[in-house]
Amino acid sequence: MNKRIITEWYNGERYELDAHMGCFGCMIEVDIKRVARPDWKIFRTITEDTRCFFISEYETIEEGCKSCFEKFKKEYEAELETQKKLNNFFKKA
Repeated sequence: MNKRIITEWYNGERYELDAHMGCFGCMIEVDIKRVARPDWKIFRTITEDTRCFFISEYETIEEGCKSCFEKFKKEYEAELETQKKLNNFFKKA
């Protein structure tokens, strides 16, 4: 199975985008993994999310992978904001 790993940085942490073929050769699956223990040989990453995109929707596959990572970051930031609001609400109770 062919795959390619693209490295991205977010909030001072390294992420690996593990891209490989998806359904019927028309999609790419992207596993977004946070590098938790860079010096370990096994269990060095934690899978944060898995996303897919159609190859035909992007100019390059790398562009599609980075788009998946951008969507992951937006959703992660929204989740953090929601968690802050909940913490503030229950802290005042």
